[in-house]
Amino acid sequence: MWQLRRAGLADIASLQAIRHRISEYPAERDRPDTLYARYLSRQGRGWLGNDGRGDRGFVVVNLNDCSIWALYVDPDCQGKGLGRVLLQQGCRYLFWRGARRISLRTLAHTPALGFYQHLGWHVEQQHEAGQLELVLPRPTVTRRALP
Repeated sequence: MWQLRRAGLADIASLQAIRHRISEYPAERDRPDTLYARYLSRQGRGWLGNDGRGDRGFVVVNLNDCSIWALYVDPDCQGKGLGRVLLQQGCRYLFWRGARRISLRTLAHTPALGFYQHLGWHVEQQHEAGQLELVLPRPTVTRRALP
């Protein structure tokens, strides 16, 4: 159902449009296009999720500190699996690059907190203005002995 593609500099307007549809994050917390450009070119990597009618969500990872820098899903598409698909893509990429754990920040009193906890993320630290830092350790691979 969801198609993912790598986000590039030409997609910044689409990322910003998705971000602006999220009511829990007011416009005064906007991030400038130059910051998106830095994460999409040198410091990170991003992916957009599309449902065939348009871009509906995105994830951007920070390669420097192995974190999820941004994850946003259009409110009309929340609860339909896109957030999980995008988050898995970002985490899979960071673990592939050698991350031992991944972190992210979210506000304490939003549905996002429950979403992350349901997927195995744990609160590690509380920061200013109600922000929480969550972590996801690298999954351990257990090998079963052959019979």
